[in-house]
Amino acid sequence: MFRPTRQDPCPVVVWIHGGAFIRGDRKKMPEQYGARISRGIAVASIECRLSHEATFPAQLLDVRAAIRYLRSHAASPGIAPDALGLWGA
Repeated sequence: MFRPTRQDPCPVVVWIHGGAFIRGDRKKMPEQYGARISRGIAVASIECRLSHEATFPAQLLDVRAAIRYLRSHAASPGIAPDALGLWGA
């Protein structure tokens, strides 16, 4: 997770990598994530199974599980659990 330096809970954008769940890497984030961090928004890049590992809707379930995890553990990284958005390619 990339987080701004502010102390209060900040909003978070969940990054879902591109590749139609066929290929992709959560570590390859677009350059725009830096602009969000500079505006006080955290960016969380999540992992999900690709289609050769599990058939759909497994990928959707992985995204939902990641969001539930972020919301339930929001205090640790200092994110606002009720201010969450999705962003992907």
